[in-house]
Amino acid sequence: MVREGDHDAEQMSRHLVGVLANQAYQVSLARLWLGDISEGQVPRPLPATDAALTEMQQLKLCERLLTKPATQGHYVVWIAFDLAGNGRYTQDVGPVSFYKAQWLQLALSQRGRPGSMPVPSELQSTEGFVRPSDLPDGAGEVLARVDLGTGAWTDPVRVATEQAEAVVALAGFNIGETHWRRMMGYLVAVDDRVEVLGGFEAVRANVHRANDIYQDAMDAELADLSTKLRAHLPITDPEFSEVVKAVHWWEQARKQPPLAAVLLHVRVLELLSQRAGVTPWQQYVDEFQQARWVRHLMMQRLHGVIDACLSRAQLIANQPDRDYLQELSRRITTYQPGGYALDLREGFNALPNLVRIFDPHDNIGRRVQDAVSRFTLSALPAWLADLESEWELTLGRLRRVRNALAHGGPVDDDSAETVRVFVEQVARLSLAVALQGLLEAKTVAVANQERKQWIDRWKAALPAAANVPDALFGPTP
Repeated sequence: MVREGDHDAEQMSRHLVGVLANQAYQVSLARLWLGDISEGQVPRPLPATDAALTEMQQLKLCERLLTKPATQGHYVVWIAFDLAGNGRYTQDVGPVSFYKAQWLQLALSQRGRPGSMPVPSELQSTEGFVRPSDLPDGAGEVLARVDLGTGAWTDPVRVATEQAEAVVALAGFNIGETHWRRMMGYLVAVDDRVEVLGGFEAVRANVHRANDIYQDAMDAELADLSTKLRAHLPITDPEFSEVVKAVHWWEQARKQPPLAAVLLHVRVLELLSQRAGVTPWQQYVDEFQQARWVRHLMMQRLHGVIDACLSRAQLIANQPDRDYLQELSRRITTYQPGGYALDLREGFNALPNLVRIFDPHDNIGRRVQDAVSRFTLSALPAWLADLESEWELTLGRLRRVRNALAHGGPVDDDSAETVRVFVEQVARLSLAVALQGLLEAKTVAVANQERKQWIDRWKAALPAAANVPDALFGPTP
């Protein structure tokens, strides 16, 4: 009934429970939300203080809560995340602003003092009932302020949470994983007046917060999204909203056991195949993602070999060879927030020297020998054909596992594990195309068609390429 009225079930439940328990502070918060009293009139009684309402007064107040219409005004909602690292103090991504909890606590404690740090307008008053201690203040905790603009919102918390979680999910997807976790609680202000405060509380679990390297990458992605998402926030486009939801599924699947993970990843592919206009999902991935997956594996193999060689530089006994590897690392490595990138064209050109340096009888030496034999103009077409055959076999196995799961057939974790990495890779490749297209104001269908045209040209040009780098990297997409 609460959801049918477009109210937030969690928020309404807190109000109803507090009123029916006759708790003085909770009754005051309910009356504040209804507009009966001002923010400055909210008392701070002891937790066990009774509101002294009669049963009929309680029921009447509950009825008013359940039937409260949306209030017109300028809405701002605060929610919070934990498990973040030591990132920037503040970060704006359109109408969503992120604040490091401990920095915000310091700013709030200085309100009204000369030279104090600025705080958002709804938190500037020192006379209101909201105290700094009401907001999160732990290490690795981040508050998100979502400016919904002017309107009439019956469930502003849900709308704001969707926007903030969408930004966090997109940033995490670009990194490869989202560590941030939504905390319980929220604060709602209308026209700079705090109307609702749902107690913030961390989700207690034996989970470590993100390290600083991850958080540097997260900060960089949020900064990048502040430009890319400017025209799309708040996210109201149905197709964009669906793809963001699919990003959530992909991220959730990576934390699930094999059977659940496979189902969620295939669910992502089913959605994207519908948006691309090519169904069923098996046909979509076969037509649009096979060549991209093949190229991805080739690049991954080359990157892995070069990275392994560079990481062993300090262990090389021969000084000139060690100096060469260190110089090569400086030349082809670009450091960026959260990690680094390698210039694979230059890395490929170094393979003859790497073959000479590393013993062919140890693991890295064998990997270099294998790379040298695979990355030749004569061997690449045959390798491509082998990977296409591997694709067909794995896709067929994935289809059987998925159908068994969906229809209650015999299947176990071991069977699902054999296709888990494959379906995760394909779902990620598919999501990346959809998201890039939407950020460029294209539909998912158009984005897939354009990417397919590029990868088809790459595949067709590979056998006739003049050299291996041209065959591998092809035209810039």
